Amino acid sequence: MKVVVIGGGTGTSTILRGLKRVTKDITAIICTTDDGGGSGILREDYGMIPPGDFRNCLLALSNSRKEFEDLLNYRYKSGTYSGQSFGNLFIAAISDMYHGFESAIDYMAEFLNITGKIYPVTLEPSNLEAILTNGTKVFGETSIREEMKRTKAKIENLRLSPHAPQAFSKATLEIEDADFIFLGPGSLYSSTIANLLVDGVAEAIYNTKAKVIYIANAFSELGESEHLSLSHHVLEIEKYSKEGLIDYVFATRNEYLQEITPEELKERLVLTFDKDREILKDLDIEIIEGDFVDMVDGRLRHNGEKIGNIVKDLK
Repeated sequence: MKVVVIGGGTGTSTILRGLKRVTKDITAIICTTDDGGGSGILREDYGMIPPGDFRNCLLALSNSRKEFEDLLNYRYKSGTYSGQSFGNLFIAAISDMYHGFESAIDYMAEFLNITGKIYPVTLEPSNLEAILTNGTKVFGETSIREEMKRTKAKIENLRLSPHAPQAFSKATLEIEDADFIFLGPGSLYSSTIANLLVDGVAEAIYNTKAKVIYIANAFSELGESEHLSLSHHVLEIEKYSKEGLIDYVFATRNEYLQEITPEELKERLVLTFDKDREILKDLDIEIIEGDFVDMVDGRLRHNGEKIGNIVKDLK
C-alpha cells in the first residue's frame, strides 16, 4: 500500500508516526510557505526553504535513537538563538554544506533511518497572499493568520506570490504512483490548500488512480478556519483545486469528540451534521466516521495507525 501524505506542520507529523506502523511505503510532501518562528528567521536570513515542518516529519518517520529526536527538537533558551531549534540549524548547515535543501533532507533521512521519503512540494520560493472578506490584502502566512484573528475576517481569495511555483518533479511522480493520497489533517489554508496552489500538484492528484482522502480536522483553527463547517472545509479545498478531487472524508464521530474533549474547547470542535453529509453525498464523496483521534498530553491528535488500518480495506 503506497500512501502519499500532503500537508505540513503538526497534523502531518502526527499522522506519519502512526501510519509507518501500517505501511513502509510512505511519501510525505510538505508545504514550503511557513514564515513564522525559527523557520521564518532562517528562511529570511538564508533564503532557504523553511525547515521546521520537515524536521517534525523526519522525526515522525525516524527509526533512530530517542536521544536524536530530543536533540533535534531542543530549543535554545537564551541568546541570539533563543527559541530556535537545534534541528532547524542543523538542516540549515547541511543545506549550506551540500548546496541545496533537497540534499539536506536526503542526508537527514539517511541519518535518522526514516521509513519512506520526504519531499518539499516545490523548490522555488513563494509566499501566501490573501484577500480577506473585509477587502484587506495580506502577504505572508503569519500575517494572514494574525489579521484574521484581529478582524475576524475570512479568506475571500488565496494565491501564491509572486506566482505559483512549479511542483517538485519527484513529488508529482510520487503522487502519480500512489494508491492513496491523504490531504490533512492540518491548517486548512496554510497547509492543505497552500500545497494545492503549487503548479502541477492539483492536476497530478486529480489525474492519479489513487483514492484521495481528506482527513478532517477535529478542531477549527483560530485565525484560519474558525466556525467553518466540515463541508465548508471540503468545498474550500475543491475551490482551490478541482471539483471531484476528493473521494473520501474521514471524520471523527461527534459522540466520541464530545466525550473526550474538555468542556472549554468544545465550541471549537468541527462536528459532522446532517447538512454536511448531504453536501458530501451531492459531491459524490463518501464520509467515513470513526474514532480517529486520541487525547495526548491534553491535545487531540489524529491516530495514523487507526486511519491506515481502515484505509487498507478501501476499494
